Amino acid sequence: MYSNIIKLDNINNKSLSEILNVWESAVKLTHDFLSEKDFISIFFQKEYTHPL
Repeated sequence: MYSNIIKLDNINNKSLSEILNVWESAVKLTHDFLSEKDFISIFFQKEYTHPL
């Protein structure tokens, strides 16, 4: 189902910030049923945090 997902390794802070900004914008535009609290909860889950 998710065969197009690419794991990003060795990403720098600038690129990570840009990727997360795009992700945040896309989620907020397409998931209007999520509250800000839901969004923050999802954003800060362990699997979404980068080990930098």
